[in-house]
Amino acid sequence: MFSAASWLLFVVSSAVAAPAGWLDGAPLHADSPEVAADVSELRGDADWRVAARADAAAAWQADPELAEALSTLAPRVTRAGSMTYAGPGIDMPGAAAVLLDRLLYGGEPEEVRAALARAVAGRVAYPEALVAVMQDPSPSVRASVVSSLVRTSDHAQVLHLALADDDASVREAALVTVERRPDLASFSSELLTLALDPVVPVQVRALRTAVRIEAPGAWDLAVSQLSHEASPVRSAALVALHSADATRLANVEAARVLLTDGDASVRRTAERLLLSPPR
Repeated sequence: MFSAASWLLFVVSSAVAAPAGWLDGAPLHADSPEVAADVSELRGDADWRVAARADAAAAWQADPELAEALSTLAPRVTRAGSMTYAGPGIDMPGAAAVLLDRLLYGGEPEEVRAALARAVAGRVAYPEALVAVMQDPSPSVRASVVSSLVRTSDHAQVLHLALADDDASVREAALVTVERRPDLASFSSELLTLALDPVVPVQVRALRTAVRIEAPGAWDLAVSQLSHEASPVRSAALVALHSADATRLANVEAARVLLTDGDASVRRTAERLLLSPPR
C-alpha cells in the first residue's frame, strides 16, 4: 500500500502540464497505479491533496465505467453560450472526486476548466481544493467557482479571496454570490471596501448591498457617494439610501442637490424619489 508521502509523489509527479500556479501532475485513468492500490487509509488524510486523490482513486475502483465516462465527458453548451456539466452521472457518488481530479490535473482548456469548476464547487469535500482552483490564471474559472457557492455558508474563505481578486469580473461574481448567502453579514468589511472600488459596476453593487444590510458606516459612505464623479454611482447611492430610510434621506442636503444634477438620468431619479408623494 502507498504511504501518504509516496502517494504525493504521484500527485506532484508530472506528465501533463497544468495551468501556471496550479498543482502539477496528471489525472487518474484506468491504468494509474493509484487505481490499483488500497486507498482506504488515505481517504481523509490530513493533506487534502492526498485525500482528494484517494477519493478519486476510490471512485475509479467503485465504478470504473462511470469514472471513465466522466474523465472524458465533454461539457454541453447552454443557451447562454457557456459550457456546463449536467446529467444524472454528475450527482453519482464519487463523480465530484473524479471531476475535481480532472480539474486540478487535467490541463484542460479554459472553458472546460470553468465548466468543471461549476460542477464541483458545490460538491467538493475539501475547501482547500477550491482555494487551489482560485489560483487558476483564468478569471472565468475563478468566477465560475464563486458563482456556484450560493445558498450555503460553506467555503467563506474562497469568497473572501474572490472579493479581493485582481480581476473585476471575479469580484463582481463574488458580490452576486454573497448577496444571496445566509452569511452575507459576515462580508460587511469587504462590501465597504468594494463600495469604493475603481470599477463602477463593482462599486455600485457593493454600495447597494452594504446599505441594504446596514453595514457599519454604510449610510455615511453612501451619502459621500452622492457627489461621486460617476453618475451611476450617484444614482445607486441615492436609491440605496431612499430604500433604507426615505425619511432620513429627506434631510440630506447632498441628496437634494441631485435635483439639479448635470446628468438627466440622475435628475429624474432624484425627482422620482424626493419629490413624488410617498406611496
